[in-house]
Amino acid sequence: MLPHRFVRSLTAVETRRIAELFRSAPQPRVRRRANTIRLSSLDRTSTHLMRSNQIRLWFSSVAYVLVNVLRRVALAGTKMARAQCGTIRLNLLKIGALIRVTVRKVWVALAESYPWVGVLRAAWRDLALVPALA
Repeated sequence: MLPHRFVRSLTAVETRRIAELFRSAPQPRVRRRANTIRLSSLDRTSTHLMRSNQIRLWFSSVAYVLVNVLRRVALAGTKMARAQCGTIRLNLLKIGALIRVTVRKVWVALAESYPWVGVLRAAWRDLALVPALA
């Protein structure tokens, strides 16, 4: 049983010491819960038909493999080189941008406050250097 569950009469100094102890200690329960929440979406089925659930799982698997390749190829040497696939998805792929398409170019305008613009530019540059599989 954890001490913070049953000890109630502590002085302010003792409370600070215990708080520092728990902050510095690894929290496997919290991490395990976060992983459970993140992985729980894989077993959710959207319809009653087996085919549609299979294709949904297939798309999820392909997306995971593509983000993993993106991390290995384009994000090597950046702050996101060791990031989890969910972090890469949230920080680099789920961004708001203004996209303008002209006859010859596609313009992508990011917000000035976007914090990962350097990583995104480096990844884009590294992806442009990868030879095509034609």
